[in-house]
Amino acid sequence: MKTAAVTASAVAAVGLAYWYWSRADDDAVGGDDDADGDTLPREMILDIFNDLQKEMPAKMAPLMQQLEMIKSQNPSVNEAELMKFVATNFDKVLLGVQEKVFAEYNVDEADVDAATHFYMSEQDAEVLEAVNDFRTMYTQFGGEIDIEVPVDLTEAKMCAAFDDYAAARDKANDLIMVELQRSQGKMTEAQHRVLMTHAQSLMAAALKKHGISQAVWPSAVKAFMASSAAFKSKFEEDAEEQNQKMMRMQQGMK
Repeated sequence: MKTAAVTASAVAAVGLAYWYWSRADDDAVGGDDDADGDTLPREMILDIFNDLQKEMPAKMAPLMQQLEMIKSQNPSVNEAELMKFVATNFDKVLLGVQEKVFAEYNVDEADVDAATHFYMSEQDAEVLEAVNDFRTMYTQFGGEIDIEVPVDLTEAKMCAAFDDYAAARDKANDLIMVELQRSQGKMTEAQHRVLMTHAQSLMAAALKKHGISQAVWPSAVKAFMASSAAFKSKFEEDAEEQNQKMMRMQQGMK
């Protein structure tokens, strides 16, 4: 059973984080590979992922701040197109950060990839968590990873999760807009990073109440938009409410 398949745009980036998790389970987990003297230590793999996790949000912060300003000034802008732009830039930034981090550890992509595969095949909990955390970060910046939706995720549960997720998102957006207005759009990278981290924490907590991870959420939304009229209606009503809210906000800023 395939647990994750990366979209074509992500594969085109040829980055470490995308290539290995696009494999099927029989390739990435439970394989016959044995560790040898050349396999990178698991502690190094964890450190590499930790460094990538720390550097990427800081590198992306200026772009995300710019997009928040664009959305506040132009509520009719197509957010889906904006997020595609963000995802494309994430791919480019990741390759640069990846190259820098690999150089610091004096390793290459093939060695990191092989070691990550091995520790995943051994079901190493910390490595699996690091990989899943990275996948989650990718989806937060607009990337798409098609992960199998849990079979016990019902329409009722998904609709309830969306209500809580939307409430958490609205709370986070209100906090961001207050800070943008207070700073007249001149937040520092550190301030923006703190706000975005808080926003993601709120939304992650909302989903966790329903046993859904942020990595699974985009795939779940996609699946229920196609299969559930009730969820699709709820989603579209929310999108319209968000658009109206942004229009009112723009009028108030004039």
